[in-house]
Amino acid sequence: MTLIKYQLLKIKVSSQNEIVKFSADTDKKYKKLTGIFASLPYEDAFFGSKLELKVANEEIFPEGFELKLLTCGNNVSPNDRFYTKLECEAQGSRIDGRFSDGGNADDYPYMAILYLKLEEKR
Repeated sequence: MTLIKYQLLKIKVSSQNEIVKFSADTDKKYKKLTGIFASLPYEDAFFGSKLELKVANEEIFPEGFELKLLTCGNNVSPNDRFYTKLECEAQGSRIDGRFSDGGNADDYPYMAILYLKLEEKR
């Protein structure tokens, strides 16, 4: 039985300074959302980029939250890369968010990816 699942939310950013709204549901088979990690294809794209996020209508990251606070370098162990200061109910909870591009990516379009760490399979 798998106790951890990583669910990916892909956000297509088509142009510089674009604001992209997104929504998804967490996997119904897992009880808790316990971590999040942000990945962008260009290091410079993190500068100025922001993320607003709600899980089950509960604000997790407010408007203006800097995306760079949800990432780290390759020198960090994969197990330690996730922002883990949260514990939200998963079990099919609705995720609503807004990604604001900082205008510093090397090329457009690109794909931003949020990795959700889900735990405790039902």
